[in-house]
Amino acid sequence: MNEVVEGAKNGHYIDSLLDPEQQMGLRDGFREVIYSSSMWRNSERGAEKIAAWLLTYGSPKDGCVGYTLVSERRPGSRKYEIELYMVGVRKDCQGRGHGRKIVQFFVASSPSTLKLYARCYPNSQAMFFLLQEIGFVLVSTTHQGIRELALCRK
Repeated sequence: MNEVVEGAKNGHYIDSLLDPEQQMGLRDGFREVIYSSSMWRNSERGAEKIAAWLLTYGSPKDGCVGYTLVSERRPGSRKYEIELYMVGVRKDCQGRGHGRKIVQFFVASSPSTLKLYARCYPNSQAMFFLLQEIGFVLVSTTHQGIRELALCRK
C-alpha cells in the first residue's frame, strides 16, 4: 500500500487514493482479490464487480519486489479482455528493470487470444514508454490526459 500511496502522490494513480478511506477500500479490494479473485471498482459505468488477480514478483531472498494487479476490462470479459490495472515496484528496487520484467512476464504468460489493455496517467511517462516498447499502442486519450493502450500482437 505504501507504494500505491506514493504512486498516487506522484500522479501515477488516481489522486483519490490519497484519501485514507479510499486507501482502506483499496486494501480491502486487494484482500478480496487474494481470497476470491474479484474486486469492486468504480468506473465511468458505475460500481462494478470484476474478476481480478494480484500477482507478486520477487524471490525468497529479496521478498516481494513488485506486483501487478490485472483485471477484466469490463465485467464478464475475462475470457477475451484483460487490463493491466496496476504495476508497482518497491521503492528501493526501482530503476533496475523490475517493472519491465513484470510487464513482459504478464504479456508472455497471457494467451495470444486475449486482448490486453493498460491505462497510463499523465505523470506515468516511463510506464507509457515501456508499454509502447513492448508493443502496446495508444488507442485514445481521455479529457483528463489518461492514455489508453492496447497490445498489438504480431
